[in-house]
Amino acid sequence: YTKITEYIKYLRQVAQDLKLKCEDREITFYIDNKFKPKNAKLEIALICKNKPKNKLVLPKNFYFKKYQKTKVSTFDYHGPYEYLPLFYQKFYDHLDQLRFTETEKNKVFEIYIKGFLNTKSKYDYLTKIGFPSKNL
Repeated sequence: YTKITEYIKYLRQVAQDLKLKCEDREITFYIDNKFKPKNAKLEIALICKNKPKNKLVLPKNFYFKKYQKTKVSTFDYHGPYEYLPLFYQKFYDHLDQLRFTETEKNKVFEIYIKGFLNTKSKYDYLTKIGFPSKNL
């Protein structure tokens, strides 16, 4: 979790080297729903405008993935990434009270609308937190 920024920079560089056209935002999918600063299982993604027709040689652990459209509830979080764990503590407490299953809670994702690549101050960051759910 603490290396998300580093991974996003690397992912952007690989996409640039491969001449991929991507949107100016990133998505992090949480595989684990518990906050683990050093051992979190995450998928970090760029939103590509289209998949290249020719076969690319991608680095290890890189792949294209298409997600089905789904309805989600979203929350806008404004501020530095280091305070996101506080949001998640309250968020997961709320989901526990609503009796969400572990499977439902594991579908949380973040879209970095304004982040370190396109904003000067970390206090201006805008993260959209998505949660596919029928219950919210």
